[in-house]
Amino acid sequence: MLALDGLAIIVPESNSLRTISLADVQRLFSGQIINWGQLGQGQQVVRLFARDERSGTWDSFRQVVLVDLALDSGAERFESTAELAAAVAADRGGIGFVGLTGINGVRALAVSHGGDALPPSAQEVAVEDYPLSRRLYLYAPEKMTPLASSLLDFVRSDEAQVIIERVGFVSQRIRAYQPAMRAGSSDVYRNLVDGAVRLSVNFRFNPASAALDNKSQQDIERLQAFMRQPEQRGKRLILIGFADGAEVMPVQAEQLSSERADQVAAALLAYQIPVERVRGVGDTAPVAPRSSALGQVRNRRVEVWMRDAN
Repeated sequence: MLALDGLAIIVPESNSLRTISLADVQRLFSGQIINWGQLGQGQQVVRLFARDERSGTWDSFRQVVLVDLALDSGAERFESTAELAAAVAADRGGIGFVGLTGINGVRALAVSHGGDALPPSAQEVAVEDYPLSRRLYLYAPEKMTPLASSLLDFVRSDEAQVIIERVGFVSQRIRAYQPAMRAGSSDVYRNLVDGAVRLSVNFRFNPASAALDNKSQQDIERLQAFMRQPEQRGKRLILIGFADGAEVMPVQAEQLSSERADQVAAALLAYQIPVERVRGVGDTAPVAPRSSALGQVRNRRVEVWMRDAN
């Protein structure tokens, strides 16, 4: 995996809208909403702007947003991200979608999908809680030349990740930040993170199991390297596990979420990284609807928080 990116839903600055649900984005781009008045934004005809068929951004949008619906035939298509953003900025009824590098002269909306509306910020994309986050990959054959192998080693390095940030994508470098408390957070969760900062990495899992997915296995190595930095001396980690309500019986959700947090803790302890608290909180505070396959993937997670040692 190379980096992360997010699909930003953009409108002109003249549009007062600040948040939107993923369902309404689908309704807009499939032609079911044709006037902004249907979303309480005044009587303005909706103008749709989309990337062309050859775009990877379009392919991601089609799969995640439109799913089995067709793009409205009246949408204007663009080969260039910059031209699309400029067209949205100049049209009071405009709405479009771009990668994070294309947010220029427009407003990116916070998007909700079964949870709080989240902005396409670097932090929310890094932990993949933002509904339209996507992973960017490099593909190589099983038998690689030495040059190809060296390239793959390089893109995983901090040096390459700095370059990734410079061009506008979201790197996999770990950082601490202070998020807003999510709706549905339990008292147990709030007490666990009191006085702590969150780290920009989430561990995600295969369905109904405590087995880490491929990205998470690499993130264990990134997290242990981060904790060995001098700035983290004296810090301790808090691991909080979550389950998705659709993958197990409710009575099993807390047990499964605890097993997931234990799995991450065990992997870190193998590197002698201190973990202060490990706790599962079941299927509380979902970040996506339990009814969708994508939502279930996002809900199966372990969050990582950090604070000074007691």
